[in-house]
Amino acid sequence: MEPLDSSRIQPDAPFFPAAMRWGLIGGLISVIYFLLGNTLGFGRPSAGIAMIAVNFVVSLAISVIVAVMAIKAYRDKDLGGYINFGKAFLTGFVALLISGVIGIIFSYIYMNFIEPDYAQNVMRESMEMMEDFGVQMDDAQMEEAMQRGGNPGSIMSMLFGFLGSAFFSAIISLIVGAVMKKDPAANV
Repeated sequence: MEPLDSSRIQPDAPFFPAAMRWGLIGGLISVIYFLLGNTLGFGRPSAGIAMIAVNFVVSLAISVIVAVMAIKAYRDKDLGGYINFGKAFLTGFVALLISGVIGIIFSYIYMNFIEPDYAQNVMRESMEMMEDFGVQMDDAQMEEAMQRGGNPGSIMSMLFGFLGSAFFSAIISLIVGAVMKKDPAANV
């Protein structure tokens, strides 16, 4: 049985335009959310553990939506409504990688040029939050913890950020790709 719009099916259509578009959109949304959180205060540790959890959920939702929209755009516009798991995974993964790279580049610029004290302020707020939970640290222990944390604005931190982003992008894309795959044989 042929799909109704078989003239639109392009099995060799490149996935990259859809992945690029939604990766750029996701990166822009993430940057705006970060800036809003910083400006309004809900993106800092001083906002409390509940807001940290909310920010995690919102960030996860942004990633899932980006993967879904990239896969949906590629499947419905370029592949005539059908997509196998491999193409779905790859489309979502590349979209999330692009979004992650935008976030990492923005973080680097933000921490090194826009607000150079950002990392120290977040570390201080984190230490204060730990003290509120009853974790006692003297000044030497706080200094050691800050040294172990390294410089979040360094190239090495950005590399680790990219690796973490790639790992979580793969997990999200595996799940979303499995849910969104649509084989023509399934509609017979």
